[in-house]
Amino acid sequence: MPKNEDLRSTVIDEEKHIQDEIKSRRRFRLISVAAILGILWATGAVVVHFLEGWSWVDSFYFAAVTLTTVGYGDFTVKTQFGKMFVTVFLLVGVAMFLYGINVLAQHYVQKREDQIEHSLRQLEGIVGKNKEKRASLRKSLSGKEPWKIRK
Repeated sequence: MPKNEDLRSTVIDEEKHIQDEIKSRRRFRLISVAAILGILWATGAVVVHFLEGWSWVDSFYFAAVTLTTVGYGDFTVKTQFGKMFVTVFLLVGVAMFLYGINVLAQHYVQKREDQIEHSLRQLEGIVGKNKEKRASLRKSLSGKEPWKIRK
């Protein structure tokens, strides 16, 4: 029997290690996208500041309004280089902004799925394979959120 317990312990440790690695990669991806968006925002503001001669506040404001596709129209570029830059900035920036929203949404969806899976494992540990206990649990949770454990 000790060999089976050692094997089970090793499998559990390996599974935990894999889950930690996945969480770490998700976190890194989220931070990377945030950093890229910040750099893109700053780059847009700096370039517009120098090309159009706007103040720093107006330049950062314009870059933020442009990246988020709000486009109030209160600031418009006048120079030829400014127009060419903003065209590329819009294409790259909006694509990155939408990608960032996608990464953020995936992060929170996966986090919620992990919570549900953890709760289900806890329930399985409590209820076990007893069909009567499972039926009783389902009946008591009917109409409620089954992934939340109530004590």
